[in-house]
Amino acid sequence: MIRAKLITGGNQKERLALVRKLIKEFLGTLTHPDLLVVEPSPSVTINQIRAIKRGLAMKPYSAPVKIVLVSEAEKITLPAQNALLKTLEEPPGEAVIFLLSPTKGLLLPTIVSRCQITQLSSKPEVEIDQKETNNQLTIINAILKSGVGERVKIAERQSPNRHEAVAFCQKQLLTWRKILRKKAPLSANLSPKQIAKTLRQLYQSLLLLNTNVNPRLVIENLLFFYPKVGPSEKSRRRRF
Repeated sequence: MIRAKLITGGNQKERLALVRKLIKEFLGTLTHPDLLVVEPSPSVTINQIRAIKRGLAMKPYSAPVKIVLVSEAEKITLPAQNALLKTLEEPPGEAVIFLLSPTKGLLLPTIVSRCQITQLSSKPEVEIDQKETNNQLTIINAILKSGVGERVKIAERQSPNRHEAVAFCQKQLLTWRKILRKKAPLSANLSPKQIAKTLRQLYQSLLLLNTNVNPRLVIENLLFFYPKVGPSEKSRRRRF
């Protein structure tokens, strides 16, 4: 039987501190032959998940169970997540799998539903100051007022490579969260439903950026989902 435990929230340092404590309760040490650690490079691939399955099929060396740690589960590619799901559904042996992720929204719902979830106090993986928040608000306001052509140009500027595309999504995510909590002013009058939909799309985009999908296409698709805000009623009256 496999027990899957998902630790979310906090930041990476806090998630690792908690999981190390839990692993020591099982194994007594962090350097144990029955501990399998999976690291992304830059993502966690389907071959790595298959290697986990092969490792779990072998009997534990000296501990009652084998322990698997995926410290950055948000970087598991979609094909690899599907392979992991099959491992959870058809366990090859006794094991405890620890998945660490900033949020459960970056994993397939079918995986999350099979995990025991530990939610730490929410803290952003990256911090942005007021100057950067204002910069992101300027970008958001420009996107909301732009048509398809201009959104494509903005996407091109924000995604010269995968790293920059991820950073853009993370900063946008933090800013939209502030907008939702009314801690950042937005020129457009959007409903909570529109903001929540945009946040979900940002989570999905971060998930896609951990796959081999072209980062520019991911950002273009993201910006197409942003709400479209036309000129205000006042400006329309002036035009006529």
